[in-house]
Amino acid sequence: LSTKGRPTDLNKYLKSGADLGAWSITSLTKFADSVDRWWDGLQPAWRRARGENLSRIDRKNEGFEDIRFAGPEGLYLVVLALAMWGTHPKAADDDGLAATVNDVKWVLVSLNSVPDYSQKRAREEGSSGGNAVS
Repeated sequence: LSTKGRPTDLNKYLKSGADLGAWSITSLTKFADSVDRWWDGLQPAWRRARGENLSRIDRKNEGFEDIRFAGPEGLYLVVLALAMWGTHPKAADDDGLAATVNDVKWVLVSLNSVPDYSQKRAREEGSSGGNAVS
């Protein structure tokens, strides 16, 4: 995922080698804003076209190629940022956290609802006798 706009406190935690002593948020308001801006920036253009609220029109995962990335540099980092936000002592009163979690959930469900027939998967299925999808 793009590091552009990634929350500074998340970067500090990652650079510490995931040392729990570095699991801290300097300012909840700034961290929440930076998570939201980073998440918004990761979205395809059609989701951002509606202004302040991200669109939830089902577009069959159109434009989610960058977000679909898994592993330690992928969506895991978004979930980690939400965990940092959610474990902050003042997060219980933060409506923005619930809204962002719900949006991330919507994207994850959307990504999971349409099979990913990438070239690699098609080659694997073709070599094992399965039906390759082009």
